[in-house]
Amino acid sequence: MALRLSGILMGGVVIVYERKVKLLYDDVSRLLIEINEAWKIRPAVDHTVLPKGKAQAKYEAVTLPENAVDMEVEQPVFFTDTDTTRFRGMVIVVICVFWKLKLC
Repeated sequence: MALRLSGILMGGVVIVYERKVKLLYDDVSRLLIEINEAWKIRPAVDHTVLPKGKAQAKYEAVTLPENAVDMEVEQPVFFTDTDTTRFRGMVIVVICVFWKLKLC
């Protein structure tokens, strides 16, 4: 095989792999963005911090309820239908990314 033909073929292979890497990078970037949006932590309101100008806290903020023994410490997590469909979409993207990595 001539050296020029070999160089042209190797250049074509480089172009194909460059496109595959770009597609993989785009998929992984989109996956990370979707994961961050799905599990975004929202700031919780801290009831123990007094607002400016207040000298005393409310009675309910510093006192446990009467039935403190029956109180649940951890709250159950409920997912909506949109959360589950978003999670399924992320799983499909992850499978596709690993599938592409396996083909390289």
